[in-house]
Amino acid sequence: MIGPQPRLSGLAVLVLVVAGLGRAAGNGPASIAAVDTVGQYLEAFDAAYRLPAAEHDPVAMARSALREAESWWLPRVSLRESLHGGTGGTVLDLSVSGEMLVLDATAASDLAAARADMTYRTAVAAQARVDATVAFLQDLVAYALLTPAARLAVATSEAIEDPSSVSDPLALPPSRRGEYEAALGARDAAAWLSAAVRDVEGRLAQRLSVPVSTLAAPSVAEVAAFVAEALDPLVSPHLSGTAARPLRTSGLDEPVARCLARAPALDVATARRDLAYARRASAGAPDVLLELTTGLDTTVPLAGTAAGPPASARVGLEARFVLPDSWPVAGTLSATAALTGLSQTAEVSWPPRTQPVFAAVDPGEDHAAEVTAATWDARASLQALEQARAESERRQRALAWAVLDSYPEVSVTDASSLASDPLSRGWLAAGLPLDPALTRLRIEAVLARLGELTAALDLVGFCGTLPGSASVTAAG
Repeated sequence: MIGPQPRLSGLAVLVLVVAGLGRAAGNGPASIAAVDTVGQYLEAFDAAYRLPAAEHDPVAMARSALREAESWWLPRVSLRESLHGGTGGTVLDLSVSGEMLVLDATAASDLAAARADMTYRTAVAAQARVDATVAFLQDLVAYALLTPAARLAVATSEAIEDPSSVSDPLALPPSRRGEYEAALGARDAAAWLSAAVRDVEGRLAQRLSVPVSTLAAPSVAEVAAFVAEALDPLVSPHLSGTAARPLRTSGLDEPVARCLARAPALDVATARRDLAYARRASAGAPDVLLELTTGLDTTVPLAGTAAGPPASARVGLEARFVLPDSWPVAGTLSATAALTGLSQTAEVSWPPRTQPVFAAVDPGEDHAAEVTAATWDARASLQALEQARAESERRQRALAWAVLDSYPEVSVTDASSLASDPLSRGWLAAGLPLDPALTRLRIEAVLARLGELTAALDLVGFCGTLPGSASVTAAG
């Protein structure tokens, strides 16, 4: 079951991101020595990714079972050799046998079940790849935003008085307490952001199996454009190609439908339902086999042994019926028509074969429940993105107001432009000093933007709209 997924938004999401809760990705040699763009990072991730054993091994087993089921109808030839030695001499027996299926009542259902299992295991592996890619991209987005934010915090901390020079903060007069707190906050922010960048950088280097020295943060504009491209399939037609904003929460039906049309979780759910149906059909098929058998037997005397009987050929048609699993004993009934006559054999044994006990609920009902759960998850993801975007806009407004309040010479248009990109070179061009209060608001705006992009990546990962080389359509 997909089940409802807990959703985090705003600062709660970005705290998890920068705290180092990186999810599992594969290890392997990266094919790129230096990485500094989103495209290069994705290429290196693709080269380094290795499917975890928990997903890889079931795919390998399903592929092997499928090959066996597909080749079940092929004629089979076997050679048997037996050497006997005793007082009468040494004799070599040789036998060549051939078998060809005429009828197998379970072959078609077994093949369908094998194909369904392969489809299901592949879908699970593909979803694991998507999850790992999203986790990697979230680290990459954090790297892009936190790296310049850390530089800003460090520069501000170095430009103001060191708060550690104050021996007794409680003795400060009211006029200096705000200045002290601002300096203390700038120092703590610089330390925290620098540590967060090192952690994210280390995780990226580990996932790509490259030295940290080969990594450089991509630009904020590039990662934002990548996320916007990923969101584009989910927006309404009249918004497509613009700012890539999903519809507001009052009109989610259309983006939810677009999301579910490509969601990897529903691919898994559908494949799981089909596999359940195929297994039930296979288990319920009567185990009846009709087989044409041929053979040639000969005896070769060795070491002076007297000549044995001449070679003999065998041709027959054999029918076998395996007792159903529901019987209290296991057994096989067989009948053979050969050149030498007719024969019949019955064999029973105990204990009987273990029979699978299928769930009483129809697999279609489980699938419908998973679709319903996925629908709510898609709505929750869209709402989380809207909430994160609203928080980002609030932080930008607060920053613009602070600029206008502190520096009246800055126009509203310029203040809005600066607030929309707290890390741009426009701040330096505007000639604004490294004000600790403004730096705090700029960093808060950056963190809110990180929360927005993180929520967007959660959404596109769930909806399966990762663009370009980040998309996954199959796993092997």
